[in-house]
Order: sequence, then structure tokens, then C-alpha cells
Amino acid sequence: MFGLDPLAMIVGFYAAAFGQRWGAYVLLGWFLARLSLHLAIGVWGYASVMTRPWPKVEPLTDWDDD
Repeated sequence: MFGLDPLAMIVGFYAAAFGQRWGAYVLLGWFLARLSLHLAIGVWGYASVMTRPWPKVEPLTDWDDD
């Protein structure tokens, strides 16, 4: 997918700029594919971080009530 990114973006942009409807579809498909990839990576990363065991730390003392 990463090897076709610049090609899809450039071809889709120029085709859409010159009035070709399929170019707009290519550009929109490229954008939606990249967006869904970023969202999937974000959700996977969030889930992997949130399932880790939480660290055992001492609670902070109330140091600002002097």
C-alpha cells in the first residue's frame, strides 16, 4: 500500500483537476484507505497500551496545602 501512495495521489489529483471523474474516485479512495489505516493503527495501539498492567506507585501526598 505504501508503494502506491504517491502514484495514486498524483494520478488521482491531476486526473480530477483535468475533469476526469475517475481521478476524483482514486483520490477519494486513497484518502479513505489512508484514514482507515491510521485509525486502525491507533485503535490497535490504544488497546495494546490499555491492556498492560498498571504500574504500582505510591499516591502523591498533599504537598500543595501548606
